[in-house]
Amino acid sequence: FLLAVLHIDAVLGEMTIFRRRRMLYQTKNSLSNAYAGTIARLKQQSGDKPRMGMSVLTWISLAQRPFRVNELCHALGVELGTVHANPENIPLIKTLLECCLGLVVVDRETSIVSLVHATLQEYLCSNLYIFNHPH
Repeated sequence: FLLAVLHIDAVLGEMTIFRRRRMLYQTKNSLSNAYAGTIARLKQQSGDKPRMGMSVLTWISLAQRPFRVNELCHALGVELGTVHANPENIPLIKTLLECCLGLVVVDRETSIVSLVHATLQEYLCSNLYIFNHPH
């Protein structure tokens, strides 16, 4: 959240609407760069982490409704070409969160899994090319 606070302070520090809009545009680019960098790091992780992290981002960002922890874990436990989750293939939520490098959070009260911020949803929806195989 430090990045967001710094960006808000920068925008509000400008004295005119024109300068605030310009700063907001620059801030948006910076946030996009931050998301792009994090996704690049996500894709460079070792082992199966990149596939799992991108799968989580794909499911969450393109879903019709929010997922609860158990729903997302079970969905990711289903292999392509099958219709049921293999109990031995259902990942732990801790693993999923680690693979996503902070881009995904869980609400402790509702168990809803979501993107860290609405701007990430906007970024992902406007850059669908980052997903190798969305749904």
